Amino acid sequence: MSNHVLIVADEPAAKAPAEVTAALSFTPFVAASEQEALALLDREHFTLIAVSGGSLTPLLRAAAERKQPMARLLELGDSSGDAVRRLMVRYLDRRNPQRIAVEDRYRFLSSLLESFTATLELREVLRRIVTISF
Repeated sequence: MSNHVLIVADEPAAKAPAEVTAALSFTPFVAASEQEALALLDREHFTLIAVSGGSLTPLLRAAAERKQPMARLLELGDSSGDAVRRLMVRYLDRRNPQRIAVEDRYRFLSSLLESFTATLELREVLRRIVTISF
């Protein structure tokens, strides 16, 4: 999965989303115009495409959906910096569901190991494994 984020906005409006993107270990690409954004869609793969204000034209939406169907499309609107930060964090923080699944697996395996070490009685170990598994 790519760690690139496309931000379509003029320079002042792109500042907050770019800071949040960089803070979450993503690489921000800022496009000030629709043409720039379309060119970047051809060159890079993006996790998120964030568009500021009313800049999301039907052409840009169609190109994003056609060229990068796995990228999430976020319309930032004309919100304050705090609202933009919350939106960006919410969209980008879910970027790695595999990491969460791996942590859950480790927790599950850890509880299984605890059931083996907690008792020497086979029936009790089996009962605990069944209880943990379901």
